[in-house]
Parts: sequence; structure tokens; C-alpha cells
Amino acid sequence: MSSEATALTADDFVVELKDLARSTPLDATLAQDLKYGRAKLECVRRWAKDYFRYIEHDAQATAATLARCLDRKLFLELSGGLARKAGFYQTGNPIELYLKFTDALGITRDALAEHCASAETLGAMFTKRNFQHSSFLEGFTAATLVSEGALMEVGADDSPFLCQKGFAEYLRRHYELADGATDYWRAYEDFHSLDGERAWQIVAELATDRSTQATVRRTFRHSLSVHRSMRKAWSEIVSGTYWDAEIRWPKS
Repeated sequence: MSSEATALTADDFVVELKDLARSTPLDATLAQDLKYGRAKLECVRRWAKDYFRYIEHDAQATAATLARCLDRKLFLELSGGLARKAGFYQTGNPIELYLKFTDALGITRDALAEHCASAETLGAMFTKRNFQHSSFLEGFTAATLVSEGALMEVGADDSPFLCQKGFAEYLRRHYELADGATDYWRAYEDFHSLDGERAWQIVAELATDRSTQATVRRTFRHSLSVHRSMRKAWSEIVSGTYWDAEIRWPKS
């Protein structure tokens, strides 16, 4: 009988999910081209606008997921992550920090507001947002398991991840950005500790029967698939090989 028809032990279920993540690794071109300054500035700007579209409403969607958590102890634990995304920690509001980055790249606020993101970015964004508004279990799986911190925890290769140590300083130096311009990415380096091993422990605690495991398995597969497609598109954007949405559907 397949694992999808029976409940696995918590440890075996987490192993199954991690094996799936390892079998579908993220493309490393994005992080490596940015880290070592290989991407042209206009390509970095194009990607930075897509990234903003992906994260701009993350705090609100995370709040929607957390509002559906019925376990008070877990609710209190995860509230810290939401507070961080909402800007209540000393690191500052993530969106404001990110806007310092786009300002330093020469991207106007109007350009951000008018930007037409790639189909892959929109697909990943709306998939995650749908799960975040559907149930706590689906939202947690889509947003926290399919995150840089949790996925970095799975393998030994850090090269595809934007939260790798030193990324912010490499980015600042290679693109000659002002001090403080990459503070968003400095804060992002903490994601490994915030969303890493503990995310997998929480899933093991939650997915204890066939029904919950089936929900997590389905959500994880779908979310990982679209996230991987988005990251592939982002790699193509920074390398200048992406067939852009504005080329496919030019403005009238």
C-alpha cells in the first residue's frame, strides 16, 4: 500500500518531504549571479521589481494563516515571526528595508507600482496566498516549509539561497550600493535560523494522521513546484535570457 494511502510515522513523513525537496533543487544562477556581480544592472532591476511583487503582501497573508491556528502555544510561538514581518522588531519593517534596496538600484516607486511581474512570479505568489487563506496547515506548509530557511536546512549546498551568509555584503559591494542599502538582505540571512529546522519539527507535530499528511503532501508538492518555476524564471531574468512578459504581451 502506498504512503499516500496510509499514515506514516512523523519521522518517515518528514523524510518523504525532504527527499522530495532534494530531488527538485532550486536553480543557483540567481543567487550566484547576484552575489558575484555577474548580472547586468538592468537585469537586477527587473528581478528586484518581480521580487517586490512576491513579498509586498506577505505579512497580511501570514496573519491570515496564523488567525486559523487553533493551538495557543503554537500561535504564540509563530506570532514572533509575524511580528518580524510586520516590522515590530529592531531590524525594521521588511518592506521599508526592501524599498531602500530598490531606491539604491534607481527604481522609482511608480515603477514598482506599475510593474508587470512574470507569469512565474504571479503563479507562485497567488498559489502561496491561496493556501495561506485556506487553512493553517496549508498556509504553514506553503509559506514556511517552502521557504529559503526550511529548504536550506534540507541539503548541504547553500549556493541557490539568498539567505546565505555574506550575500548582503557581496551584493552591496559588487553593485556599489550605499551603506544600509542591503539591510533587507542582512535581516534575511536570519531566515535559516527562524524557518529552518523548527519548521520541519512543527510539521511532524501537526501531520500525524493520513488526512493531515495528505493535505501537507499535496500542498508541499504544488507549492514547491511553482516556487521552483519562479526561481528558475528569476535566474533567467538576472542572466538576461528570460522571454519577458512585456515582450509576450506588449503594452498598447
